[in-house]
Amino acid sequence: MLTGLADMVTNPYIMPILLSFGLIGIAIEFLIPGFGIPGIVGVISFVLYFSGQLLAGFADPLHILLFIGGILLLIMEAFIPAFGIIGGLGIIS
Repeated sequence: MLTGLADMVTNPYIMPILLSFGLIGIAIEFLIPGFGIPGIVGVISFVLYFSGQLLAGFADPLHILLFIGGILLLIMEAFIPAFGIIGGLGIIS
């Protein structure tokens, strides 16, 4: 069963779909207040995407930390007025 899941998340056709679902789910969760299905789907999609990247050998843990750091910088931009500097760094990372 785990090998089937590993084959699915490392499929080059499925990985961009997982990344897209993750981004869309998190974006909808930020735009619509409350704890709901889009945020859960987004987080699960990101976990499957990054675990597939690690299994396929395309990414190392540093890439995942850089992604999480970028998300944290974007969240900080929402609460700290820095004239777009923190948000720009989040988008770059």
